[in-house]
Amino acid sequence: MTFLEMDPGKATLKLKPNQHTINGPRGNVNGGVLATVADMTCALALCTVFDGLMPFATQDLHIRYLEPAKGEVIGKAEVVRLSKRGAVLECWLLCGDHMVAHCTAHFSIKPNLPG
Repeated sequence: MTFLEMDPGKATLKLKPNQHTINGPRGNVNGGVLATVADMTCALALCTVFDGLMPFATQDLHIRYLEPAKGEVIGKAEVVRLSKRGAVLECWLLCGDHMVAHCTAHFSIKPNLPG
């Protein structure tokens, strides 16, 4: 994965698929890999509001697969709501101009969790 962009409350990552991330000869990126990209993109977007620290953990992640992901995957995440104890984020996974998955995630904020 490659970091493309990070702004306050936002992050963009890129995944170039390889033989380890695709489902055999069809060339579709594995759904578990897509969920990992979404989770990582959300976590990076959230860490931008904590000066790069990560005092949080994924509590819930819901991903809806819209169509097969073939080729390079771009993940774009944004903080939707932030409170002292939790955060809600939204993530879009794109292949070219096509949205291939949509994700919402809730993170539990743990102030004493080492960064």
